Amino acid sequence: MTDSWQAAGRFGVRAATLAAAILAGTVAVARAETPPYPPSRVVAGITWHTDTYRFGDVGGDIWSVTSDADGTVYTAWGDAAVGGCTAKASYGVGAIVGGPGTDVAATGCGPAGLNHGKLGSLLDVGGTLYAVVNTQSRPWPYPDFQVWRSEDHGATWLKPTWSFRGTAQTIRPNSFVNAAPGDAGNDGFAYLMGVRVVPHPYRVFLMRAPVGKLLDQTAYAYFTGLDAQGAPAWGGNPAAARPVFVDRNGAEGARAVWDAGLGRYLLTVAHSTGGRIGVFEGPSPWGPWRTFDYEDRWLGMSGGDFLGVRFPTDWMADAGTTLWTVFSCYGRVPCGIYHDRMNLIEATLTLTPAETARRQRARSAAAGP
Repeated sequence: MTDSWQAAGRFGVRAATLAAAILAGTVAVARAETPPYPPSRVVAGITWHTDTYRFGDVGGDIWSVTSDADGTVYTAWGDAAVGGCTAKASYGVGAIVGGPGTDVAATGCGPAGLNHGKLGSLLDVGGTLYAVVNTQSRPWPYPDFQVWRSEDHGATWLKPTWSFRGTAQTIRPNSFVNAAPGDAGNDGFAYLMGVRVVPHPYRVFLMRAPVGKLLDQTAYAYFTGLDAQGAPAWGGNPAAARPVFVDRNGAEGARAVWDAGLGRYLLTVAHSTGGRIGVFEGPSPWGPWRTFDYEDRWLGMSGGDFLGVRFPTDWMADAGTTLWTVFSCYGRVPCGIYHDRMNLIEATLTLTPAETARRQRARSAAAGP
């Protein structure tokens, strides 16, 4: 176990042997079943720069992320002793300062031992940290989930007395929608993606609550569709909720983030296992979504447990077209070199010709005569 990133030179992540392992048949996009949504009119595609790959903290999984307004990225891991935490624990939280590729410094270490919960998603709002937590109350996929709050970046947590139950009648939150760094959005609400509690979900729902009431059970409302004016409608009954994303091939681990430079939300979802992912874009957390990547063997992975693909907002550049991707996969053989560790890779979005022309016109108009 190492407390630092596996850096080039010290651990040789850019060495020819690893580059060959990554590049041997893994760069080409392996197309999967028909994507659930039409091609994007904004993003023509995505390039995963395998030569930038690095990894750290072997033995930790999940690696949820959120961005603070000061440029810090907070991350949470499961089942490891990393970042300065001396005992293996179900969860811990750490800070990454200075951009991608720096050390993870623990800001909170969970109780020693396993099965005390997993922090599957993080949200930073003005320095207050929130987490979507799998309580591990029952075997997967039926555990209860909670939303926790921390005023000290994960050193201590305030926990509610109630849970989103792991039953078929429940829409259980899966992840926060991360907007601008340190801000849930400009409307006072925090948005969460969720699923009904079934072994193999294929629908994703959207829920929200005022930021200050995320630990209040009565504050949550569910997306129920668009009204006559095209505005989102919300209701307190999960039975009336309508999905915001549907993929009959599967919809595991949905994560959405606002790409300010692009002016679009980016959504990552697995259509079952670790290497079968899709990347979509849309104007709002409720869509409508369009596809710009849909693969069966992403980076060469043939399966394994999908533990999320995330784009930290503090690590977006070049008008939102350069991204850094944090991801995790569990399964020694199907996940390959990406098994049970924090993985990081740079990606570039290619805009469509129509979007490129639109941006050029906008720049010309802004420059004036």
